[in-house]
Amino acid sequence: MGDTTRDQVSLDIGQTKVLEWQVDKDNIRFREFHICQSLHFPRISTPLREATCGIYVINLPIIKGSQWLGLAMVLGIGGLGLGLIY
Repeated sequence: MGDTTRDQVSLDIGQTKVLEWQVDKDNIRFREFHICQSLHFPRISTPLREATCGIYVINLPIIKGSQWLGLAMVLGIGGLGLGLIY
């Protein structure tokens, strides 16, 4: 059913950090859906912040995901262009 990872990172004001995780078929939850939740706990000058991100995985036949993405972008931009013309 997937795994849960909890990391705690302390940052000073103005400091940033990028966190990355490898996402693959072994840590899928809810069938085809990956979920990441981030909490920023309050300090004196900043309020509590929460963010959630999801990745929906679809098993597409014939061509690779990057090719489907390119095709979807071309069709979307083409549709927008046609909408502006007509």
